[in-house]
Amino acid sequence: MIKKYNYIISEKNFSKHFFLSELLDSNCAEIPPKNGIYVVEFLEDVIVLNELSMSYNYIDGVAVKQYPVTDLLKKFQTGDKKTLYIGKADKTSTLRTRVRSLIKYGVMRDKKHVGGKAIWQIQNPYNLSLRYCTCQNSSEIEKQLLKNYKKAYGEYPLANFRS
Repeated sequence: MIKKYNYIISEKNFSKHFFLSELLDSNCAEIPPKNGIYVVEFLEDVIVLNELSMSYNYIDGVAVKQYPVTDLLKKFQTGDKKTLYIGKADKTSTLRTRVRSLIKYGVMRDKKHVGGKAIWQIQNPYNLSLRYCTCQNSSEIEKQLLKNYKKAYGEYPLANFRS
């Protein structure tokens, strides 16, 4: 099963790095309206996580729970210190709509993207990088990538909490 998905992990199959700030400014015009997977990555040496003064942020009056910084730091230190979130766009969405939703969530304008919310507790989250890979079977591939990550590091990436 793992061999079936090795091609997708190859660097050559992913796009170049886009900073989240670039994608916010362009409304994700660079991201294709196709199915695929995307990865949010940390490119710096030291991570700083924000302990928010409240345990909830609010989007359109709906409480959005934040994660304890100690839990996030443990996940980050246990992992590869690069991969923060692995996401997918499949039958009901495209890479462009999923990434737009992720970024809008970060600026508190969209409550639809519940996955990956822990990345917004990182100081300067718009300096994070995103890459994508168009593919079919993105649900299966995302699940396998998360399974491989957890097998290698004992935890999911910082902002993934289930496969």
